[in-house]
Amino acid sequence: ARLAEAVAGLTEDCNEDDASGKAAKGGWETTEELRGKLRDLFDEMDLNKDGTVDEEERAAASGLLNELHMEFGLRTDVVFEGALTYEAFEARHVREWEVTRKEQALAGVNVLRAVAEQLPGGSPETPLSQLEGMSQEELLRFCRRSVTAGVEALLRQHQEILREGRRQGDGDKIAEQGNSKFAQGGEVLREAKFGKMEDFTTGLVGKIGLPDPRLMDAMMREHCMRGDSKVAFSPGNYDRGG
Repeated sequence: ARLAEAVAGLTEDCNEDDASGKAAKGGWETTEELRGKLRDLFDEMDLNKDGTVDEEERAAASGLLNELHMEFGLRTDVVFEGALTYEAFEARHVREWEVTRKEQALAGVNVLRAVAEQLPGGSPETPLSQLEGMSQEELLRFCRRSVTAGVEALLRQHQEILREGRRQGDGDKIAEQGNSKFAQGGEVLREAKFGKMEDFTTGLVGKIGLPDPRLMDAMMREHCMRGDSKVAFSPGNYDRGG
C-alpha cells in the first residue's frame, strides 16, 4: 500500500461494516452527484439484475468503471472482492474518495523522508539492506518506535500550519499547500482540465492529426523554416547563465 494512503487512513476508523455495506465510522457523506452516478453505473453493470455485481460483471464494465474513477479523481485500481451489493459498492467508492482526497492534501507532507531519516544502515549500492535484513520483531519495533515518532513530529508541524492558517482565515492557502511542490518560484497553480474517456482513447492524433512520415523534412521545417525558428530560447529551469 502507498505510504501516504496509509497515513491518510490513520485519521479515521477504517473498519467497514461488511454486513450493511455502510461507510466506515466517521466516514464522509456521499455527494448526490457521486451517489447518482454510482447507482446508474451499478444498475448498468448488474446484467442479470440480481442486485449484486460479481467479478465477471465488473470486468465486463471495466471501461465504465475507469471512466467514473477518472472523472472523480479516484485511482483506477480500486480493489473489489466477491459479489457486491449496491451498498457495499458505494461504501468502497466513498472510502476511496475520502482517502484519495486526504492523500492529495498530504502531498506536501514528506512522509517518505520522515521514514528515510529513521531507517538505519544500508549503503549507496543497497540503501534498504537494513530493512531487508530485519526480522518481523525488529520491523515491528522499528515501525512502532522510530517511524511513529518521525511521522508524528512531521504531522505535528503540519497541524500547526493548518491551525495557523485557519486562525488567519486563510483557507484558500491551506487548500493549495498540498500542491505547492508542483509550483516553481511561488507561482500560482492553475487547475487542470480533464477530458473524457473518448479523449484518452483518441489521443493526440484526434487533436492534431498524424505526424509527417517524412521525419527529416518535418524537422527541417520546424527548426529552420518556421516564423519563430530564429528566436533564441532558454528554459528558465536549465539556465546556468552561460
